[in-house]
Amino acid sequence: MELFTKRRIRGLKSNMAKWKFLNNGEVITNSQPSHHIWKPTAFILAEQYIKLSDLALLYSEVNSHYAYNELTEDIFLNHTFDEDDFAMIRTFKEDTLPRKRAATKEDYDIMYYIFVNCKLTFIEAANYRYKCSRDDIEYDMNLIDQWYNE
Repeated sequence: MELFTKRRIRGLKSNMAKWKFLNNGEVITNSQPSHHIWKPTAFILAEQYIKLSDLALLYSEVNSHYAYNELTEDIFLNHTFDEDDFAMIRTFKEDTLPRKRAATKEDYDIMYYIFVNCKLTFIEAANYRYKCSRDDIEYDMNLIDQWYNE
């Protein structure tokens, strides 16, 4: 215990140069640049192997199911990673994302208009169907499949 106390006091004394005490009791610190470097997302995604800390940084910036699914797909297709760490981060992020909302009649009306009235090509309709399944809205895909096959 005594050794810990001495280390703590020595540590505080060595850091005294970083603090300035004003006459009114306020404390000003001299901020120094951190030795931790935050990599931009594009730089992380350019690497072949993604470390745990970089995975955590990538998933911390995701706020929607659509962006989450896109990022997960990109990582699976283009990168290598530690599977255990990846599974842990994914389950944590899935729990923290907002729940998918149920589709309303207006949502289905928009989808019906897109699939039936817009004269889409087969590829365009397939792209819209893909977006429906990945969006933040929970659609009944059986109903959309009926329009898709018409």
